[in-house]
Amino acid sequence: MKVRTPLAGWDMLTLVSLGGIAIGNFWLRWLEDDKVLAATTFGIIPLVLAVLVALHIRWTPLLTTVLAFVYVLGALAGTPALDRLANPTAIWPFVATAIELLACAVAIIAGIGATIQHKRPQGIRRRYAVQRIIPL
Repeated sequence: MKVRTPLAGWDMLTLVSLGGIAIGNFWLRWLEDDKVLAATTFGIIPLVLAVLVALHIRWTPLLTTVLAFVYVLGALAGTPALDRLANPTAIWPFVATAIELLACAVAIIAGIGATIQHKRPQGIRRRYAVQRIIPL
């Protein structure tokens, strides 16, 4: 039986940020009473990516980065998200939008870090780890 290695720090941060994106998206849909399938899909996609990251699929952190970047561009290009951020008196839509955008920013950074971490060969990782313990 093959033992699965635990997730690295960047992968865990990617999972948490994907969860934040999904929570923020579902919360906004619930607040706006938007039960359209297309709108709900934007909350399901991060959950599917989180499962793929948890299964150690190699290029999923890069897909996470691209997805988060597209979400940020879509939020900043559309007026509803900017209106919710400009009007903090409506507290819950403001908080949900802020959570979603902050989670997207974390997902972009964590996805890039996880992609670099997965792309580097194993020998290079070991050599750097040894250099941190024993300066050469």
